[in-house]
Amino acid sequence: MKPPDNAFIWLDIAKIDAFRLAGDTKEKKSISKVIFVSGVRGYAVEAFEHEADGFLLTPFSIDKINQLLQQNVKKMK
Repeated sequence: MKPPDNAFIWLDIAKIDAFRLAGDTKEKKSISKVIFVSGVRGYAVEAFEHEADGFLLTPFSIDKINQLLQQNVKKMK
């Protein structure tokens, strides 16, 4: 079974665990891309410091998700 190409990880109070989860899954190659989601704009910088492939600030639109997924597909080619 092929692993998913993208994982959406919600950052909240336990954000350190979310970053660890993202790092572990990328290291094991169980997913290709990690996109963090949060309602806190300040987490964006930290997300990219942890090699995020994207960041969605809530509330977000379906267009923003599509744009992010298309960017990640281009990077995988």
